Amino acid sequence: MDEDGFNLLEGSMEKNTEEYFGMKKVKYIILVAVAGILIFCCYRIVFAPHSYRDVVSREIDNIQPSINTSSFESLSVQKFNDTKYYLDENNALWFKSPKEEKICVRQVEYFLVWQNRLIYTTTNNIKAIYEMPLLGANKKSEKRVSEEARIIFCDNQFLYIYTAQKMLLKYDHSWKEIEAIDMKKKGVDVNFERACVVKNKIVFCTESDGADGFDMYLFDLKTKYIQKIPFSSKETNEYAIRNDVVRWKGEVYYMRCSYNDGDMNNSLTCAESIDDGIYRLDLAKGKLEKISEDVGEFLIVIDNNLCVVRDSFMFGMTYKKVQ
Repeated sequence: MDEDGFNLLEGSMEKNTEEYFGMKKVKYIILVAVAGILIFCCYRIVFAPHSYRDVVSREIDNIQPSINTSSFESLSVQKFNDTKYYLDENNALWFKSPKEEKICVRQVEYFLVWQNRLIYTTTNNIKAIYEMPLLGANKKSEKRVSEEARIIFCDNQFLYIYTAQKMLLKYDHSWKEIEAIDMKKKGVDVNFERACVVKNKIVFCTESDGADGFDMYLFDLKTKYIQKIPFSSKETNEYAIRNDVVRWKGEVYYMRCSYNDGDMNNSLTCAESIDDGIYRLDLAKGKLEKISEDVGEFLIVIDNNLCVVRDSFMFGMTYKKVQ
């Protein structure tokens, strides 16, 4: 073989070698990328929050506490001084302070931090409401009234109890009954399951009653007038609806999300309805105004930001700041 032929062969071998190692490098990069994706997916499956309680446990220090109600926001985290209170999946009421975290009461159904007192009901005695002081050495609970409470909430002066008999009871700080209002006589024969006081009005919400499983009402504490908040649907299809409400910066926000097959625990069946999104309640007008197209499982306020929590199927729950 002459010199020119040898050089040509050598050049060809170098080119083939470069192509070989180039392909090998590409394969290596692809394998590393696939491995990285698999590791990330496994991490999400194992360590991401997969339930409401997981979100509470992970974000307890950052969740904005519920104020003046036992039942309004989906995640009921309440605060007194530097201590936060929350329920776990076993109905144990926990408190977390900068120094310790432990159970303070077991078998709790609903609870409310009212000034320097803890008001709560239990799962084993639904027709009793208890009070426990949060200051001082004596943390003994005492039974205060015999009512089957559905919701416990308050304003700056009074404690309100909405009962299973659809009565709205009003108490002062000494547990003297100030007023008892039969909500059925107000023409509202539904079961309220959420309530809070906002700007001298009570916002009531149903869960299972109403045309699509959710209705919102406004009750004026001065005039005692109650009105149903209208929702004008533009959707012609019939979907299963998930609803949620939350308060943020003195306003009430409502989220509506549609599902195709009725399985509201499966994010893959989430539909795209023109009605879906997040609405703000105009208390003066008694109307809902759409502010965002974001949807998800429920609403939450984290680090003073309104967020929507989404279920990413096997990969757990993720949070997104509402735009």
